[in-house]
Amino acid sequence: MTDAPRIPHAPRIPHAPGIPDAPRIPDDRAVIDRIVDGVTAVLLRGADEQEVLVAVDALPADARERDWVIVTSGADRVEVLGVDTELTEQRTRQVQAQLDRIREQQSGGRFPPR
Repeated sequence: MTDAPRIPHAPRIPHAPGIPDAPRIPDDRAVIDRIVDGVTAVLLRGADEQEVLVAVDALPADARERDWVIVTSGADRVEVLGVDTELTEQRTRQVQAQLDRIREQQSGGRFPPR
């Protein structure tokens, strides 16, 4: 993995489907969905979650699954510029809030809230 800088900003964009108060994800942002065999990273890019494959070595050294990264693309390749820490933290909070709401609605069910 390269030592690309963590980039501390994300634009606030209108709502993304599925998560209340979530920003719409721009095409220059992608989430690291998973690492396959320690060699290939699967990124989900933009609001339509276009699947993009990149080498793990092309990721910033501190990047991990579920981190949001800033990407740019050329004719036939995608380059990861850095981790977007603000968007990563924002989406983590939003997903946790949604899970908390679901657990609250299901209290007394098979999976009690933590």
